Order: sequence, then structure tokens, then C-alpha cells
Amino acid sequence: MKDSCSGETLLHLIGMTGQVMRSFADQWLRKYDLTLEQLLVLKQMDFESGQTQRMLCNAAVKSPANITRLLDRLENKKYVVRRKNPEDRRASLVFLTGEGLRIREEVREGFDEMRSELLKDIDEQKREQVSDVLRTIKKRIECVSVNKE
Repeated sequence: MKDSCSGETLLHLIGMTGQVMRSFADQWLRKYDLTLEQLLVLKQMDFESGQTQRMLCNAAVKSPANITRLLDRLENKKYVVRRKNPEDRRASLVFLTGEGLRIREEVREGFDEMRSELLKDIDEQKREQVSDVLRTIKKRIECVSVNKE
């Protein structure tokens, strides 16, 4: 028996699915001693080119204080290294280490396998429809939040 899909039920289901996905990802990442936030920072980084903390703040949509704490933890794990910025001595550049690259790729491969497993019985047309609906809702939320400021 299918539930009716009123707007409230749909939005509730989207929210609950997001919570379950985040909880699952956090739990899965424990074996790598990573949090989802730390992984998102690693995913923003190239191996060879350093990025400023400000660039990482913007890409990860985190405050400077948050990024500093995340980078401190990642540096302690030897996944990133900070070096002085030759163009701005007040800033540092953040580089992914070899170990950081290795763990990022290992986790990415694991998530790719999980994604395949989660979506295996859902045909491409249904995936596209859901993606379109979610993009539309996301845009509307962004518009409402911008207009309220």
C-alpha cells in the first residue's frame, strides 16, 4: 500500500532520508577515523596545488574558525600540511599529503560502491525524475532564504 505523497510527506521523507544518509556515512567513515565534514574538505583539495583556507571556507561553506579546526584535525592525522603562502605571509596554503590522497581515494571508491548498491534497482528515468524534483526544491529553498535576508 502506497502512502499519499502530499507536499508535507514528501518534504518529511526527503529530510528523513538526508538524516539517515548522513548518519550512515558518518558511521561508515569511522573506520577511516574521518567525519563527513573532514571528508568534504579533503574532496575539495587537489594533491599538487595548495589552497588558501579562505578558498576551502568558500568551497565547503564553513566559517574560518570551523575550517581551522577541521584542518588542525586533518593535519594531526597527516592528511594535509599547511605551508606559508609566498604571496601573502599572513596566510598559509593547505596541501593534501600522499596519505591524504590515498585515504581520499579509498573512501571515494567505497562510496562509489555504496552508491551503486543503493541505486541498483532504480532505473535511469526514475533517477532523473527524482534529481529534477530535488534540484527544483533546492532552488526554491535558496530563493526563499535569499529573499528573507
